[in-house]
Amino acid sequence: MANLDADAPGRICYRHSVPMTTQSTRTLAALTCSLAALASQCARRSAPALESPQASPPAVPEPSHRVGAPTLPVAAAPPAAAPPAPVASGPRAEVTGEHHVLSAELTAPPRVPGATTLVVATHASGGYHMNAMYPISLELHPSNATAPERMRAAEASRRTEEVSEFRVPVSVLSGGATVTGTMRFAVCAADQCVLQSESFAVALP
Repeated sequence: MANLDADAPGRICYRHSVPMTTQSTRTLAALTCSLAALASQCARRSAPALESPQASPPAVPEPSHRVGAPTLPVAAAPPAAAPPAPVASGPRAEVTGEHHVLSAELTAPPRVPGATTLVVATHASGGYHMNAMYPISLELHPSNATAPERMRAAEASRRTEEVSEFRVPVSVLSGGATVTGTMRFAVCAADQCVLQSESFAVALP
């Protein structure tokens, strides 16, 4: 009759009370003991391991600029300085540029109120010539008078390589009439053309 004996935790072997007299009996006993040990190891490995709960990572505080901290105002870039507005000193004005000379003359009407003419002409200088193909224009802003707001290339009274000229009809309404304006044009040399914009102001007493 066999007795149960535990040689190690979870290991069970059968020991015969009678001496083993044959080689086959010894082999069977060893095989039985090995199978029991293997079954015990498999049972231990298949048991679910208890995992210890992991602590949650500490919360990372938001940066100060996202937690209601006051934001610094962004200063806007200062606007580009505009050229000073021309000041009328009389019925005639002349402005000299690097490659041109602009003249404007407002003739006094025979009576006030009355009609007259403003002549605005630009002459090329310094080895440059007027670009007769450029779409020149003239913008006008009258005070105590009326005049076209804009005149285009087709309304020019003269266009050559030496001069571009406008003759503008003006109605003087009362004393102290003034007209300010800006002429846009282009002058060219043998190797380049330069776009120009020139302002002027004329006045009647």
